[in-house]
Amino acid sequence: MLCSRIRRRLVADPRVLCLGEALVDRLGPPGGDPALDQPVDDRLGGAPANVACALARLGTPVAFVGRLGRDAIGDQFFRLFQQRGIESSGVQLDPERPSRIVLVRRTVGGERQFQGFAGDRGQGFADQALQAPTLSGSARWLRGHHPPGDTGCGCCLERRCRSGARPRHGHRC
Repeated sequence: MLCSRIRRRLVADPRVLCLGEALVDRLGPPGGDPALDQPVDDRLGGAPANVACALARLGTPVAFVGRLGRDAIGDQFFRLFQQRGIESSGVQLDPERPSRIVLVRRTVGGERQFQGFAGDRGQGFADQALQAPTLSGSARWLRGHHPPGDTGCGCCLERRCRSGARPRHGHRC
């Protein structure tokens, strides 16, 4: 648990913005199917959310920007971000789309294979509906991850977030 002085500094002045997915990895039982077999092991994840948590544990002022469903997974992430001192005012809540669940099949030997997604009710997942946020002027670094289906390059991602503009494709970076 971070002391209140460090937590205030992290929230007030993030130096790194992690933008992208916060999701659940649903690990099936070894040798089983995570969509059908029990027990499953749900773990909070997503590369940008993981990076934000790691940086916060190291004392780096960090903010997470992403979109979660207004659901139990979204609630778990808000509690985690608060516990770790991660600025989360840039997290958007989607009342219609759920947070993403990634199905992870494990071999008996423990090797992992991503199998697909669970929880889509026909409208996709919350992270696919991320609206371009307005980012803090104090941030010096942006760590982003493209949601599935987004073909923009890294500099387009940063440009879109900093200006609200749509990405330009076909240019050289």
